[in-house]
Amino acid sequence: MRLSITSLIIANSIPLFGILFFEWNLFDIMFLYWLESAVIGFYSLLKIIRIGKTLALLFAPFFIFHFGMFMMGHLIFIFVLFSAPLESGIGLGHFPTLLSLIPLLKTVWVPITILFMSHGVSYVSNFIYKKEYTLHTFKEFMITPYKRIMLLHVTLIAGGFLMILFQTPKSAVALLIFLKTVIDVRAHIKEHTIRPLTKAANY
Repeated sequence: MRLSITSLIIANSIPLFGILFFEWNLFDIMFLYWLESAVIGFYSLLKIIRIGKTLALLFAPFFIFHFGMFMMGHLIFIFVLFSAPLESGIGLGHFPTLLSLIPLLKTVWVPITILFMSHGVSYVSNFIYKKEYTLHTFKEFMITPYKRIMLLHVTLIAGGFLMILFQTPKSAVALLIFLKTVIDVRAHIKEHTIRPLTKAANY
């Protein structure tokens, strides 16, 4: 688990460089972490397929649709509330469009690639190599990504509101990244140390 935690901490530290050297703002960070939610969903789908076997034929499409709608709703939420300049206040943003996503993707493609690799390290080292698919049920893997993402984004959104209300500087965004990293690591440890009560039922 040490390897996956180390890679997670390194990946989460990348946005600090964006703030310090590339003039990233709060919305850039919000969008990056929204993309990370998609990465978590991708690896969760791989787990569902691996552990669900024939059940995955039914539940994998459902997960893709449901998680996709969840992601779309969250994207609209962060665009409306956080895409406006910080000094404009809350609720002055706009709805996401393809043209608005392209420059954001160009900005965060390096850190999201590193985050994708970090979650990949965790997937291989914990789920595959340590055979976590034998220790958890199909139902758990359907629910786990939502729990982790909701915990992270409640923290991020609450911090974002505080920054807008108090017009805080880059140091506050850096603090938000630090808090996100701490919560992310704790959620990672919890996810990979809790064992189910039984291994007999794979559903």
